[in-house]
Amino acid sequence: PVGRFAEGIKGINIERSTSNDEQERELFTMGSGPSALSFRLQRIRDYMRLVHLSAQLVAGRRFWIPILLPLLWPAFQAFILIVGWRQTGFEAMHAQSLMGVPLTVLAIGLGIRIVAGEMDRRTLEIAYTVPGGCHRIWLAKLTGCFFILLFSQALLAIVTLAFFTSFPFIS
Repeated sequence: PVGRFAEGIKGINIERSTSNDEQERELFTMGSGPSALSFRLQRIRDYMRLVHLSAQLVAGRRFWIPILLPLLWPAFQAFILIVGWRQTGFEAMHAQSLMGVPLTVLAIGLGIRIVAGEMDRRTLEIAYTVPGGCHRIWLAKLTGCFFILLFSQALLAIVTLAFFTSFPFIS
């Protein structure tokens, strides 16, 4: 996976030969013309590619599986309800346990995976020495995990709303 990650970031401009002040000054002198806009779009595109590769690195090649994994909890709760081990149905106050428990477990797992994956691949020290600064790599990994959690939350909310109970969107 490290080789694949390294191959993926070859096209991303991580190195910064100038300081942030010089870049801001350059953007200011460029104004708001088409070249400044294309430069900003290219930086956004590069960062989104970095976030995508970071999500793949943290969650694995099939990074869509952790997005769907929290749906096992509502399926288990539905099984308990159907079998009769739970006497009462779900109300609005149960929506938090239907969505919160699997998301908490997923968030803890992803957080552990961010650091443990680097330690397993023996790239933790390398991540601190990248030319663009280690904060860009860690921020991209956290952003990738955030999007995995966001999509999982959306799926859990849809499943909870459709099959179990309604819940207030705005309190």
